Amino acid sequence: MRVLVIDAHPAASTLGERIRREVVDGLTGADHEPTVLELDRLGFRVAMSAEERRRYETDAPIVDPMVAEHAELLRTSRALVVSAPTTIYGLPPLAKGWLERVLVTGVAFSFDPHTNALRPELGHLRWLVGVVTTDAPRWRLRLLGDPARRTITRTLWLTCERKPQRRWHCLANASAASSEDVELFARGAGTVVGDLR
Repeated sequence: MRVLVIDAHPAASTLGERIRREVVDGLTGADHEPTVLELDRLGFRVAMSAEERRRYETDAPIVDPMVAEHAELLRTSRALVVSAPTTIYGLPPLAKGWLERVLVTGVAFSFDPHTNALRPELGHLRWLVGVVTTDAPRWRLRLLGDPARRTITRTLWLTCERKPQRRWHCLANASAASSEDVELFARGAGTVVGDLR
């Protein structure tokens, strides 16, 4: 199965590198075909350009070649894995910017020409997976509604015509985690994605 992995960790993050390695190993070990987009290393621009914003509500909102390439990779993938550290409990700007610039009209949704109702377009996705780290304790995430989890497993899920299965793998209290906890979490990330069927 083709799997698109969006890595929104800073390029210098050793934890991000460790997680990415386990995710790729878990996918390839289960005979999946991962494509990893390391957004920071790619220099992915978070904000829309003025031209992208102007064309956002048109039938041709994509003007950036990198965004077009990422949209095509998403169209040909059966699973989407988002790996990121949370910021203020939600996804970091790199991940949010990717979602906003790539998941546009003609990729994630379209409008019915007769009713103008939104139609989901990500019917090919079988899995949505989040692999995140956060410095917040679990009780605080629950209290705040766990924004990062909600974005991936609920909001993004709604743009999928045939509702995919969802997985969430989160390391809470990451800055206070022991090296053993980090290792268990990283290996667990490989197991979580390796079990996709």
